[in-house]
Amino acid sequence: MPIFSTTQIGLLEYVEQDVVEFAEGLPAFENERRFVVTECPENRPLIYLQSLQSPHLLFLTLRPRQIVPDYAPQIPPEELTLLGLAADRQPEEGREVALLAILSIETGGRVSANLMAPIVINLHSRQARQVIQTGTQYSHQHTLRLTGGTC
Repeated sequence: MPIFSTTQIGLLEYVEQDVVEFAEGLPAFENERRFVVTECPENRPLIYLQSLQSPHLLFLTLRPRQIVPDYAPQIPPEELTLLGLAADRQPEEGREVALLAILSIETGGRVSANLMAPIVINLHSRQARQVIQTGTQYSHQHTLRLTGGTC
């Protein structure tokens, strides 16, 4: 099993089916193409998106439906085609695709999720894209309300 040394989470042991490929990289990170999607039980429901090219590049994500239970992005047909999915219908989450929302943490502790541009992962090919939606009610800075308590 490969092991990758990261800056944020230390040694990351992974299997190839945990790797996703961004053919065009991520916006502002176009040279970053291979990422490992991983969860640490002690930090659930967070999902890490760790670059396999840059040990320091880690995105914190959540499944969008954990934030907005009826989350239903409209993925444009051309994006579906680029992901190797049928372009004539929206794919089934959990069966055909996985969705992730990238989190931002501002100075002062405000946490927001980018629901306007979810990461869409083809679960069969492991191809991924950040899909920017236009004309949507979803925000790129959806504020998360964090509550205290125990895990």
